[in-house]
Amino acid sequence: MNIRNYLFSNHLTDNEKIHYIAHTHAFILIKKVYKVVVLLVGLPIILTIIYPSLFLGMLILIFVGICGFLYEFGDWYLDAWIITNFGVIDVEVTGFFKRASKRVDYHMIEGIAYEIDGFFHTMFNFGDITIDKIGSKIVMTLKEASNPKNIERIILEHQKKQMATKSFQDHETLKTLLADMLIVHNKNKDL
Repeated sequence: MNIRNYLFSNHLTDNEKIHYIAHTHAFILIKKVYKVVVLLVGLPIILTIIYPSLFLGMLILIFVGICGFLYEFGDWYLDAWIITNFGVIDVEVTGFFKRASKRVDYHMIEGIAYEIDGFFHTMFNFGDITIDKIGSKIVMTLKEASNPKNIERIILEHQKKQMATKSFQDHETLKTLLADMLIVHNKNKDL
């Protein structure tokens, strides 16, 4: 079992498999951790080189900076869309002990849209992607997603496969039901 399956397995149902995990762009992570890394890791390293007597205090700041980086990285990695063989799961982590998720199965997707707005968004290919759920006002949005057009394509491909499989299963069920009805009808006719 790989790490992504381990981290996201509690959001999956039986026989559900992860096909793709969509994250916000890495620039968003860099924007969040930039100050932490510079102020709590880089600056203490430079001060320790200049003033070796401050080593212990700077070591504590470096430790706090590394913990801050790991927290922000975990928050970035775990806030994702999980694209599975059954649907899309939106996972949001808002602290150490708070996690929420929304699910939209493929047959419940009314529409998918993405928007890339701005110079840097266009240059580095990131933007917002949205899924509308049929019959409800539930809208799932992944803000500043990396390569939203590709995410849309992956979801539509899996939706098409799932709907074809479901259609075949429904066809087989209907065929079996009609065959059983004919058998019962013929038995009743003979009586």
